[in-house]
Amino acid sequence: MADILISIKDYGAKGDGIADDTVPIQRAINEHRAVYVPPGVYRLSSPILLKQSYSAIVGDPTYPMFKIDPNRGPAIKIMAEGPNIVEWPRIENLYLSCDGMPSFSPTPNENNCGLAITGMHANTEHAVQRAICRNLRIVGFSCGVYTSSTVNTLLERIVIDGHTNDNNNRYVGFYFDGSRFPRSEGSSPQASIEVVNCMWSGPPPPSGVKSTGSTGFFVAGEDPRDIFFDRCETSRGDFGWYIQPSSRAYNIDIHIRRPIIDGVGSCGIKILDWAGYGALSISGGYIVKAGVTDGAGVWVENSQGVMIGDGIQILGLSNNSECDDGIRLYKSKSCAVNGALFENCTYAISVHASSNCSIVGNVVSAASGTLEQDTNFSQAIRVFGGSPLNTIVGNSITGADGNHKYPIGILVDNDCQWNIISSNSIRPDTVEQPYVIRSVHSTLFGIQGERTDIRALALSLISVGGQQVYQGNHLSTRTATPGFRLWPGALSSGAACAAAPPSMTQTNSRCTHCCWWNAANAEHMLALRVNRANREWDAHWAWEARLRFMA
Repeated sequence: MADILISIKDYGAKGDGIADDTVPIQRAINEHRAVYVPPGVYRLSSPILLKQSYSAIVGDPTYPMFKIDPNRGPAIKIMAEGPNIVEWPRIENLYLSCDGMPSFSPTPNENNCGLAITGMHANTEHAVQRAICRNLRIVGFSCGVYTSSTVNTLLERIVIDGHTNDNNNRYVGFYFDGSRFPRSEGSSPQASIEVVNCMWSGPPPPSGVKSTGSTGFFVAGEDPRDIFFDRCETSRGDFGWYIQPSSRAYNIDIHIRRPIIDGVGSCGIKILDWAGYGALSISGGYIVKAGVTDGAGVWVENSQGVMIGDGIQILGLSNNSECDDGIRLYKSKSCAVNGALFENCTYAISVHASSNCSIVGNVVSAASGTLEQDTNFSQAIRVFGGSPLNTIVGNSITGADGNHKYPIGILVDNDCQWNIISSNSIRPDTVEQPYVIRSVHSTLFGIQGERTDIRALALSLISVGGQQVYQGNHLSTRTATPGFRLWPGALSSGAACAAAPPSMTQTNSRCTHCCWWNAANAEHMLALRVNRANREWDAHWAWEARLRFMA
């Protein structure tokens, strides 16, 4: 490479860490576009600018350093201005360093970062296209990489280390500014950014202080779209990813594949106000929380169309806090948590004031040998805060052992209507109450448990005060009778019981045996019942097929 490109030392750059090399480096780029940077430390007093198509700064494989003083702007800026379109700019094999305490601000921008890529100064949107930045180390800036009004950009193998933030402003590894282009109404200026194998190591979160200042990957602006994160990692800090569009109109397609988020203080991934036309997905990887402040592995708020799963693992989040979750869906709708693994979480999945969400095929577990602190298990899956029309199907739940149990496997609170709970596998010796279903109009069916534990299982389903907790597995089977009802064959086919609830019709005409559990006496009551009006016969026998093995 050195034999092909012009060396910046041919233009007078010293690389001794003392002389100001800004002018010779900029002159070499302006005249030849593509330059080679030999080993050395090159001190800068202002940013090096790439403003022409096919410009390139390629460092020696030893990662020569560009060092700039604080408050002097980024070390390198790729930019378009006026009528120009800048295509295929390239930066490789460099170490960008801030020589002193950097400037912080509430919002990162192109002047307080290590590397800036922006087309906001041009006359048209999408003015920086197909930029390639790879094999970079960026250290000491309040923002490592800033992008705006750029398309088809590749960021690959960029490692960012930073300063301790001041808790009043943001310290960010990568900042993606989706602000709309000011000279084109309704334009989407930034799209199709690939972020591959990038890493960020932040400052540790302040002890006992909830801060929003330290984030690995931050996505903001009116119209963020088409950003694809692949195999990226964060360590420490307050957030791994923080995604918050400022407009709910055009948020289209952000995908996070195999993230590694280690020792995060608040949330591994926090998503706010994502409600546009496209999906936001998180798949694979793992999240480990430091346990300093309240939060979650993934927190989704006021959003829709967020999909989480495909093997993601969320580990050890418990710090005995009411707001400490593996995944929390809050004030959101049409989201999914499918195929995720949770270990040693106080709450694995929380559906809070959310609707039409799918919780399917997840594994909630605990291992006593991996408990790093006095983990306080609570509810493996909880639906609360007025959350209707959710589906909880095919999940597996187990505590660690007899000393580390989940008190409740699945909780559906009384203000959460029309939820469906089906075919979940809950280990009874490590979960004290498999189900607590307090909702009047939620459906529970396909119960799985030990053959000898039918009575304990039924009792765990009875809500406080004997409210009705099971309403049947079809709209036509709902009644107003309190208690929990198991259909024919669940216990036996004995004779009618005189203690049956008053609202039941007792008759010998085409009778069927129903098993009733009541909070008052905890004993089964067999009653002969027929209800031709709402045709419950088929529903009865569907229950018999599912529950006979438990008799």
